Amino acid sequence: MRNDVNNIYARNHVAGKLAPKKDEQLGTPEAALKARRLHAQKQKSERAHAHMNQVLKEATCRVPQKRCQLVQQDPSKIYTPHCTILHRCSEDSGCCPSRSQICAAKSIHNVELHFFVKSSKHRSVIEKRTFVNHTECHCIERSNYNEDTAMAMTHYGQSVVRATILSCTCPKSFEKILQDDGQCRCDCSSGNYDCDWLKRGNEHFAMNDRKCIQQGRCKPPTCEFGPYMDKHGRCPKQHEQPAYNAMS
Repeated sequence: MRNDVNNIYARNHVAGKLAPKKDEQLGTPEAALKARRLHAQKQKSERAHAHMNQVLKEATCRVPQKRCQLVQQDPSKIYTPHCTILHRCSEDSGCCPSRSQICAAKSIHNVELHFFVKSSKHRSVIEKRTFVNHTECHCIERSNYNEDTAMAMTHYGQSVVRATILSCTCPKSFEKILQDDGQCRCDCSSGNYDCDWLKRGNEHFAMNDRKCIQQGRCKPPTCEFGPYMDKHGRCPKQHEQPAYNAMS
């Protein structure tokens, strides 16, 4: 056998030493380590891009997401179900391009839901309640966002009507509701017990709220059994409604 460094059977062959051809193909140990690092970095970059594309595709602030909301109840009543499903635009429902932005409702719609209700005095009845559903989301600057005064938008044909509830002031316990026609009303959209109690005429409004309504600084509340009675400072009760209509 001839003496050849490429021949593992040669006398002068050194074990563990790469032949020139192998050295050319595989490179030095330093080069191999660098190649492995570049490959690992490429894999990380591909995974990061895949994650980013997934968020852009599935979590962009555009479509409202389902959320479970507890129905606030009269302690003397038991609602079934005791919670409901509503669609919401919020920080945990959609991702915005910038951290300075937040996902908020662009348009809303009122939905009426029915519940089985039991009380200590009456057998089970069916009660209808009104809630607000978000129908479209968009990103707005956090500095302009206020949960109580969120802006909505409704479309009528070719025209776009921008409506805001920034200037809408409601009596205590009542919530600002933006209607489909762009007008604001004061109602009990989330099943608030204190609001429902006032809405059904079971209690007079606080003096500050009564003055606010009289002076036009607050919108009159949406009452269950007819228009707000400014003279009495409360909503009419069910049995008062016929007499109230006759007087008006």
